[in-house]
Amino acid sequence: EYAKSSFNRATMTKRQPGSAFKPFVYQTALDSGYNPATKLTDLARSFKYKVGGVEKIWSPQNYEKNFKGFIPLREALVHSRNLATINLVYDLGVEKIRRRLAMLDVKNIPNDLSISLGNLALSPLKMAQIYTVFSNSGHMIEPRLVGKIVSKQNAVIYETRPKEIAHFTEPEQAYLTTTILEDVIKRGTGKNAAVKGLELAGKTGTTNNYVDAWFCGYSPTITTIVWYGRDKYKAIFKGATGGKVAAPVFAQFYKKLLDLEPNTKRKFTKPNGVFKGFVNGKKEYYTKISPLPKPDTNEDIYQSGSETPMQKVENNESIETISPVNNDRVIESTQTSDEDTDAEVLF
Repeated sequence: EYAKSSFNRATMTKRQPGSAFKPFVYQTALDSGYNPATKLTDLARSFKYKVGGVEKIWSPQNYEKNFKGFIPLREALVHSRNLATINLVYDLGVEKIRRRLAMLDVKNIPNDLSISLGNLALSPLKMAQIYTVFSNSGHMIEPRLVGKIVSKQNAVIYETRPKEIAHFTEPEQAYLTTTILEDVIKRGTGKNAAVKGLELAGKTGTTNNYVDAWFCGYSPTITTIVWYGRDKYKAIFKGATGGKVAAPVFAQFYKKLLDLEPNTKRKFTKPNGVFKGFVNGKKEYYTKISPLPKPDTNEDIYQSGSETPMQKVENNESIETISPVNNDRVIESTQTSDEDTDAEVLF
């Protein structure tokens, strides 16, 4: 292939990640005081924006007019709900998301709500780099081509050490996201990525008209990015979602890893500062930064442990109010096509 072209698709191609980018939105929410049980709004909502000075209305709708209503943050990410994510970004403020992404050296970040659905261009290598914040306790690590070279006599000839580039979040906060991304594989859009006997976390991504299909995820030891696409931005084939074409490749890689390295670490380590409680009879994790809400007449909340006080998270605290779109560029369409997502978003 190199003889035909020196274009390296892993490092040089820039593609839209679609829903594979959503975990960074949700991590920002968790770090702002939201918790995995916080109710998000998966309902229709209209936004005003301007194109060439002309005011227009954007009213995103689910494809089959099917809304989930108020759903837990965990479920919104597990099932890749577009409308819940758009409403979350609106509540957080686009600028807050942009500031967090700037910490990861992400370029050309959209200044509008399309950031909710991964409307930016990143290489597979860059996706691997930024996903290390989840697998490396909140730290972004520089990708390495070679980790270690060992001789036949088992002597280490060459070895590199992980180099931290940015501190994005706290270990306990990154772990909350990991528990959600584990559920993506266990019962969400990434079920085809599951490998028996190995804990995995990850997220599917599919862009307009099945042009790009992603599965981005990690085990306790390795971060892996799978991307499918064509150079001329044509459809892979109809129905080629990240869950259908990329997730099985992800699983195949880790099955091979277990064959080659049967002693590899198989379970994620829960850091200090992560506690377990129950919401409406269901187990849920929380931290001091992301506490479970106080009990009220509608919710049955129980938090185990005494280190974290019960307190209600007010979504309006420390959240900026911004215009949903404050530039004049037109985004014709942004859509994700994960199996459990049926929302079409038109700008």
